[in-house]
Amino acid sequence: MTTTIKAAEVADYIGFEAEATDWHTVTQEQINQFADCTLDHQFIHTDPVKAKETQFGSTIAHGFLSVALASMVQAQQQFCKHPWHRSAGYSIRTIYPGCTCTTHRR
Repeated sequence: MTTTIKAAEVADYIGFEAEATDWHTVTQEQINQFADCTLDHQFIHTDPVKAKETQFGSTIAHGFLSVALASMVQAQQQFCKHPWHRSAGYSIRTIYPGCTCTTHRR
């Protein structure tokens, strides 16, 4: 359900904590599809054998995929009429295949 917050009510939302979103598991297949879409086939994203030799020890998701996932799960939190009015204060960490993602907003 969408809620419109009037200017006079903004102070009421200071300290408001939205529920965490559903969890989303990132797969290597999803990372590979993102690589195909962006033409970014750097080994750290797509070659598990070579990526194992890096500081990460595994393939990792693209930074832009991480941001896209944050946007996707955050869209589940609908407490503002216009999504572009939402805060974009993300804390994004390295995402490995098999990791699960969620957002939690204050």
